[in-house]
Amino acid sequence: MRAASRKLHLQAPIFAVLWGIGLQAAANDAPPVPDALAQGLARVRVVNETRRLANGSGVAVREDMLITSCHGTRNARWIDVLHGARDWKVLKLVKDTEHDLCLIQIDGRAFQPFVLARADNSLEVGDYVAAVGFTGPSAVMVEGSVKALHTHDGAQVIQTDAAFKSGESGGALLDRERRLVGILTFYADETKTGFFAVPVKWVRDLVKRAERDDEAATQPENAFWERQETELPLFMRALAREYAQDWENLQRIAAQWVERDQRNPEAWLALGKAYHHVSDGVAAVRALQESTRLAPRNAEGWYYLGRAYAALKQLDGLTESLRNLDMLNSTSAQALRELLNALTQ
Repeated sequence: MRAASRKLHLQAPIFAVLWGIGLQAAANDAPPVPDALAQGLARVRVVNETRRLANGSGVAVREDMLITSCHGTRNARWIDVLHGARDWKVLKLVKDTEHDLCLIQIDGRAFQPFVLARADNSLEVGDYVAAVGFTGPSAVMVEGSVKALHTHDGAQVIQTDAAFKSGESGGALLDRERRLVGILTFYADETKTGFFAVPVKWVRDLVKRAERDDEAATQPENAFWERQETELPLFMRALAREYAQDWENLQRIAAQWVERDQRNPEAWLALGKAYHHVSDGVAAVRALQESTRLAPRNAEGWYYLGRAYAALKQLDGLTESLRNLDMLNSTSAQALRELLNALTQ
């Protein structure tokens, strides 16, 4: 059966969901998941309103409870949970559609739940993470790092380069200690670093509500990231304009973002990129200096700061940026080194 990912129709069609239609072959470039982790994972199979079969992933947070993505179960006529060579009956579905999280309770105690990181766990840019989920009948794990942390609704949406594919939505994002830090949710399809997981704080909140059997308040049909571009959080609006190479509008949006959150390194980075691409080198350096001050382990910040210095032919600043980037990302450092060599020849 043909695999697919459903694309969203934004003003700039950037973000996509990751539930696969039909069965898929396992990814060839990702290793299988260790057995100890596989005990906390399940495939979530849905028959939707058009009677098509869709597959996603689920992450155990209790012996009888899984978290998955609501965008996959939204129009379900039937939900199956596949784990341990059998199907498990679904007893209850608890939704947090705003954050694209659905909790499934099964009839039995089948899972070895993941350890949840503390809700206020302080991930940092550059930290190791691994994306774990199903691209087919077997789960796979892809290692990577945190590329950015985007503050939204009292928590931090995690952007990573640990790539995940169709069917892995609802899977786990784990830290180095194999604690659950996020749920794989959506990606930006024009970048290798634009994969996003919603934070474990929202998972904890949903588990508490399910355990209390609280009735949910009125919920939106679509999650925060599925809306029209003008209704997206500022960090997503900035990303959409960056991927569209619309630098003037990126400058406008990033300036609003900085004004609202002056301690956000990603806001300053977006503003610095915009200034760089509209050839305002002095303003670009100022913004990127602030970004790297706030997030000194963000390789992208040092890379763009080096480029901004190069545009101004400020060799001392370029050399300092290269020195910092050498410790973070050798590929980007080589690109800056070539700029420095060109300026000094």
